Amino acid sequence: MMGQGTARRAIAAGAFAAAVAVASAALAAIAAPASAQTARPSAAALIAGAKRTPLDKFEVRDELRGLTVETWLKQMFGARPIAWRASSCRESANGHAMIASPICVLALVRYPAGVAFELGIGFDAKAARPQDHPNAMWGRVVIRGRHCDFLRHPDRMHEMQLALEEMVKAGGQCQ
Repeated sequence: MMGQGTARRAIAAGAFAAAVAVASAALAAIAAPASAQTARPSAAALIAGAKRTPLDKFEVRDELRGLTVETWLKQMFGARPIAWRASSCRESANGHAMIASPICVLALVRYPAGVAFELGIGFDAKAARPQDHPNAMWGRVVIRGRHCDFLRHPDRMHEMQLALEEMVKAGGQCQ
């Protein structure tokens, strides 16, 4: 049999343990959303976010307004397959960093003669849902794995379509 003092200490210890458990659960609930915000989205979520990115976000010419990236690429490249992949992107030109995006999606369109167009869409890695916050877009022309041209704006990329066809006709020569 327990004495009154021992019983009081046992009740106090139980109350303390319950308070610690409640406090731990509250801290876990508070911390969970913060850790969820910093988790990298799945590749599928990032690719879907890139495809639905509105070109309007990048102050494009009138004929491109109202288009999403996916619609625009299909309009430019027709039935050519587009290979999408989530990545992290770093681009430099002439020794200067042009792009440093820890969360991005690349869309690759291949032509004959080793000519390819690659579109990159960077996302805000600090946002709660990065796939909903595109913050950069760039394009580049690659011929047989070597960089040929770097494009910083959708208007320039749109103009590049005819040049890509000419590069193919020239047997994969950079123009």
